[in-house]
Amino acid sequence: MINSKNWKAQHDRMPPGARVRVAGSVTVANPGVDPVLVKRDGQPGTLALDLELKSEGGSFIQVLCDKEVHFEMPTGAEAI
Repeated sequence: MINSKNWKAQHDRMPPGARVRVAGSVTVANPGVDPVLVKRDGQPGTLALDLELKSEGGSFIQVLCDKEVHFEMPTGAEAI
């Protein structure tokens, strides 16, 4: 199970360009794990995100830590 908190989603339509932003905090097993939000292929007009955990090389102490995760992309005509 992945613990997460403080999720926020925003559709910013202000000029110069509309954008969608998603951010939150994910608890990971050690400082060498980076959470990443990745856009899932799906139906046009729908945004679905997958949370992937990427591991850095090396040795890390096994301690739970919270890491911020962000996703941002343009929407509207500039996204085409």
